[in-house]
Amino acid sequence: MTGPLPGWLAPLTRPAARLYARAVDRRNRRFDARRDVHRAAVPVVSIGNITAGGVGKTPFVAWLAERLIDDGHRPVIVMRGYGARRGTGSDEAAEFAGRLPAVPVLVDPDRVASLARFLPDHPEIDVALMDDGFQHRRLHRDVDLVLIDAMRPGLGDRLLPAGRLR
Repeated sequence: MTGPLPGWLAPLTRPAARLYARAVDRRNRRFDARRDVHRAAVPVVSIGNITAGGVGKTPFVAWLAERLIDDGHRPVIVMRGYGARRGTGSDEAAEFAGRLPAVPVLVDPDRVASLARFLPDHPEIDVALMDDGFQHRRLHRDVDLVLIDAMRPGLGDRLLPAGRLR
């Protein structure tokens, strides 16, 4: 079994995986042709992954924010906030608030607009950490950090839903 489903179920998911692959390809081509990728006023570090499921992105973002603070930087964390409405928190935002009370956390599906509204009033911020940002293409990323679960690398896996690859 290479994916998250039992082997007998895998053939049933292959058509959906092909549709998913086409949708991802079309989305990527559309973004590759766009000229309206937005560049923030500060460097953006994206932390993401290529597989579905948790690989520890949120704890890594918190750890990275702590290291940046130790080095004299003032980060902001930008996240979509899956399951949260604009302006409200998510589990991850609550985790950041508890661990990093001095670090602003922006929760908004429109990360470009959220950061654009926030930065003019906070000139002390010198870096943005985008949680789960690897598939986010509207905001220019200066650095992409891609996390992989060493216990389940999945690099030989199949695309969703047949496997774990996004």
